[in-house]
Amino acid sequence: MEKVLFLDVDGVLNAVGTKNKSPHGTYGVDPERAKILDRIVDQTGCYIVLSSTWRKYPDLVAYLFGTLSPATRSMIVSKTPVFSNGERGDEIREWLDSNPGVKTFAILDDDADMGSVLPFLVQTHPFEALTDEIADRVIKMLNTPVEPDPE
Repeated sequence: MEKVLFLDVDGVLNAVGTKNKSPHGTYGVDPERAKILDRIVDQTGCYIVLSSTWRKYPDLVAYLFGTLSPATRSMIVSKTPVFSNGERGDEIREWLDSNPGVKTFAILDDDADMGSVLPFLVQTHPFEALTDEIADRVIKMLNTPVEPDPE
């Protein structure tokens, strides 16, 4: 896996006021936001790792899979570990440390609790969620190789 997108759901694939509902009765996946995610996957060939709280609930993961296109759904390959007292960035860092070979990655999230991986965050706003402009930034980030640190 050379390119990885760490994906949050709430505030990314839905916004405050999204009409679709999840199995938990909260905001579901907005089809327009899902199409924008399709564009990111299509233009980068990235794999997706779920970093969303949704990863803890099998019914929400099943619902998510049911709302995404087959091409995008097939690129979801993993989920980050769940730490009881850690930041989401710590969970992402642990996943990266356990999966060498990732050359570029981006994080799509509406929160900024990213610690050492904060420079890779493309933050959404919960009232807007994923937009074409944000997708363009993610695509550029994933398609630009990161230079290795000199040692």
